[in-house]
Amino acid sequence: MLRERKPIYKIGIILVCISFVGWMCLAIFQILSLGLQSTSLQGLIFLVGGALPIIGGLGMALLAIGVIMDRLSSREDDYYSKNVER
Repeated sequence: MLRERKPIYKIGIILVCISFVGWMCLAIFQILSLGLQSTSLQGLIFLVGGALPIIGGLGMALLAIGVIMDRLSSREDDYYSKNVER
């Protein structure tokens, strides 16, 4: 049975997807900036390039926190860890 995902999972996945799409767009803009020799575009690429790892890392941290919270609050996992022999 599939459970509905908690909002922390949705936010984490959205942040990771934003980071991924951002990296793809950043690669395209870097190619364009080389052809156009635009310094303002290169400055923007530098700023966005610094923010994308932060966004992706924050998304992954939220996903990890969500997994840990699920594990700590799961009665099923507690049952198996106490009653099933290894």
